[in-house]
Amino acid sequence: MGPAVATAGPTLYNKVCKVYVLYMSETVTLTDARTRLGNLVAKSHHGGEIITITQHGTPVAAIVPYEVLEYFRRREDEADVALAERILAQDDDLVPHDQVRKLLGMDEDS
Repeated sequence: MGPAVATAGPTLYNKVCKVYVLYMSETVTLTDARTRLGNLVAKSHHGGEIITITQHGTPVAAIVPYEVLEYFRRREDEADVALAERILAQDDDLVPHDQVRKLLGMDEDS
C-alpha cells in the first residue's frame, strides 16, 4: 500500500482494507511470529500485508504497514480535536490551567 492510499478518503480506504483482509492477510501464532518476525515485517512493509498474531487461538496483536497506523493515528487525532472543540463550545465554566494548578497545590515550575 503506497502513500496515495493512506491519504485517500475513508471510503476508498475502507475498500482497500477489505481487500487486504480478504486477500492479503496472514494469521500466525505468537511462537511462529517470534521466529519469523523479520520476514513478517518485510511482508507487511513491502507487500502491504496485515499479519494477525494469535496467542492460544485468540488474536492479540497485528503487524500492519506503517501507512495504516499513520492513517488511524490521523483519524484519532481528528476525532480528539473535534471532541475538544465541541466541549469548548459548550462549556462556559472552564477553569484556566494556572488556576487548576494552584487549586491542586502545584507550583508553577513543576
